[in-house]
Amino acid sequence: MRSLKAMGSRVLITIMCWVVSSNSFAQSFISTSTIPVSNDAKALVEKRTGDTKFERIEINLSLINQEDFIVSFLSNEIKLRKRKLDNRGQRNFSLFAQEGRLNRMIISVLNEDIQGYIFYDLKTYIIGTFHGEHVIYRVNNAEYPSDCGAGSQKTIPHKKDTAINNSIIDPLEHKKRLYKGTYPQQDPWEYECKLRILVMYTTAAKNETSNIENTIRLSIDALNESLENSGVSLEAELVHTFETSYSEATDDGKLDLDRFIRPSDGFMDTIHSLRKRYSADYSVLFLKDGTDLCGVAGAIK
Repeated sequence: MRSLKAMGSRVLITIMCWVVSSNSFAQSFISTSTIPVSNDAKALVEKRTGDTKFERIEINLSLINQEDFIVSFLSNEIKLRKRKLDNRGQRNFSLFAQEGRLNRMIISVLNEDIQGYIFYDLKTYIIGTFHGEHVIYRVNNAEYPSDCGAGSQKTIPHKKDTAINNSIIDPLEHKKRLYKGTYPQQDPWEYECKLRILVMYTTAAKNETSNIENTIRLSIDALNESLENSGVSLEAELVHTFETSYSEATDDGKLDLDRFIRPSDGFMDTIHSLRKRYSADYSVLFLKDGTDLCGVAGAIK
């Protein structure tokens, strides 16, 4: 009888230990730092499109292989589950995590530079590296251009668009206009190959970021996240990045875009040979001052 009680006690202790450990598995991946943002970093943050809500954070990269972790920032706390880890090399990776459908995080790491997005409670937060400090701030959507490039956008209709089904637009002609690039022409909702993205950036744009290569990588990650969230069967891949010595036109992003598009005009003409060399489907220009551009594109001949 005495031995039975002892056995029962051991079993009970074992179960209790398991319960405690199972409730304490989630560790803090992002937490508010006890060190305030320095004045130099604060000056850079306040130049960005955001509001006054920002703080310095600590990021525990040793937890990237954990399945679950906690993210705490600006009086918010989220328990996230890792969805994907894209490992590109030593200290060169992207981490994707989420909770439910709307709360998501993307972190891109390149050496000592860390950049990312957190989408939580219908708000967008940006993580950046400023003078070696990791800072998170909330995006103020009210500061985006109200027209967002209106008037310069061209809509490509969905193949199930009523206008196409009613033969107002010839479906064959519609397919001819879709994504003429490296791969055989396909409707984007049936695309099976990756979209090859080539990025050119100005020196001014590079100097505006902590690490332009990581900024570009994060942009590709965010694009793929948006495509997946929208249920679109497309995936983009970055094939090449290139710095141009082109000097941006003052407060005229549309002129910069026009010069980017036109061949043999003496401005950024290298982009056309690079497109062929890397079989790029899309070419993107990163500018420092492109605030008048949002959702604007054009066809490179």
